[in-house]
Amino acid sequence: WDAITWQNIKNLHPPHYDSITSTCLAAKHGKFFSASRDRSIKEWDTQTLTNTMHTLHAHGDWVQALCMSASEDILFSGSKDGTIKVWDGELQCQDILQGHRGPVSAVAVVGNRLFSASHDRTVRVWRVEQYG
Repeated sequence: WDAITWQNIKNLHPPHYDSITSTCLAAKHGKFFSASRDRSIKEWDTQTLTNTMHTLHAHGDWVQALCMSASEDILFSGSKDGTIKVWDGELQCQDILQGHRGPVSAVAVVGNRLFSASHDRTVRVWRVEQYG
């Protein structure tokens, strides 16, 4: 969006097939990520606004939350399926964190800890220094 005219500057293509539920920025690498109810995660270049990578069926249900590690080298995704996945720079799943009994609705990193909120009415704290 143009901040002065409020006109749409560009629509990103290819679009997700369902609603976008989350975005997060990896400024150090010049990219950002989008997550969707279509169960996919897409990587976008911040300069060219082009889709540089995507993973279909990233989770068994909607991808609802994204955040980057403190180093911006690892992506975490939370899903309606109750899991959190750990993704490397090539969007390859490195680990699956399980423990919630309901959909994961939010994830955030502070230092070497990942905080996840769920519809099971809990916030879990995960040590994530092993992921970089």
